[in-house]
Amino acid sequence: MSAISIIVYKEMDGFTFSILPSVREFIKKLFPGSQPASRMHIGFETASNFDLLESGIEKQIYPTLLGVEKEELKKQITDIEFVNYQTGKVEKIHP
Repeated sequence: MSAISIIVYKEMDGFTFSILPSVREFIKKLFPGSQPASRMHIGFETASNFDLLESGIEKQIYPTLLGVEKEELKKQITDIEFVNYQTGKVEKIHP
């Protein structure tokens, strides 16, 4: 697996980002000592007035969610995919 999918849910009070259990296990095996989270939430008081993926905030979300430094991720992962749960739209970034 060289691409990681992060599911994005837009909610009434913000955005929730999550990864599947299989992705968590993959990250733990690929990066021993990592502590990937199942999900994280950003409230609208923090994320208001911008398009989430055009803002660049995703570059802070994925290392925190995956529990791995950006530089380490770059060595093993080619793409990070943010998948909009409601629409199915996929936004790819390169770590």
